[in-house]
Amino acid sequence: MRRSRYRKTPTILLVLASMYLLSGCPTDEAEGSRPVAPPEETPPERDSDGDGWTDAEDCAPDDPLVFPEADERCNGEDDDCDGVVPIDETDPDDDGSSGCEGDCDQTSAAVGPGAPERCNGRDDDCDEVVPEDETDEDTDGTPACEGDCDDEDPGVHPAAEDVPCNGVDEDCSGDAAGEVDLDCDQLTFCEGDCEPEESVAHPGGVEVADRLDNDCNGVVDDCSWAVPPRRGRLGPRARSPSSPTHGTASPSGTRWVVRGT
Repeated sequence: MRRSRYRKTPTILLVLASMYLLSGCPTDEAEGSRPVAPPEETPPERDSDGDGWTDAEDCAPDDPLVFPEADERCNGEDDDCDGVVPIDETDPDDDGSSGCEGDCDQTSAAVGPGAPERCNGRDDDCDEVVPEDETDEDTDGTPACEGDCDDEDPGVHPAAEDVPCNGVDEDCSGDAAGEVDLDCDQLTFCEGDCEPEESVAHPGGVEVADRLDNDCNGVVDDCSWAVPPRRGRLGPRARSPSSPTHGTASPSGTRWVVRGT
């Protein structure tokens, strides 16, 4: 009996399939089973001082108190990384104090905490108070620190005229005019001493020929013993043995004489 030539076909197909598999050609199953490398991770940015801002963002990466939006401190530095040091943290007048340290005038080295007060009507020591003696309460042009002894009375100041015998020291000299016993004769001008600087002249004094009104009667040298005759001229001259004189000698040794006309 004769065999058919087509009976070998299944065998050939099987051999071809085996060769295909052995050739390494990928299949859907083989492709899907290959391992895939994970994507490369980006390393985190460094924050050296741990202030929440990266070193690239932080203007002081080693100082945790300095970073963008930080609070400014009174230290003369740029704490918030905005590129600016606040003006009140500087000392432009070189007086040793910045504005944030209490300097109330950064244009004057004479003004600052602890500075001495001057008589200028300003707060030199920055304590927010202008001393009372630097003000001119009575608006007379002179504060107390310039010598006004009564800053509530515009009529009292060093340039005022002192009115005698009113009990007021208008010119701030320390004494009310006419009310001081300058010559120690126990009487003041206001009490009738017509020569307040001459102790030999006062009410009740003895008149002598000294060009003073010794008894304060309003007449100078009105000695009864020195009244000249009706006619002639008065003229004192020193008594000497050779000079002819007539008249009355005074207790001081001066003789009032009458000179002929």
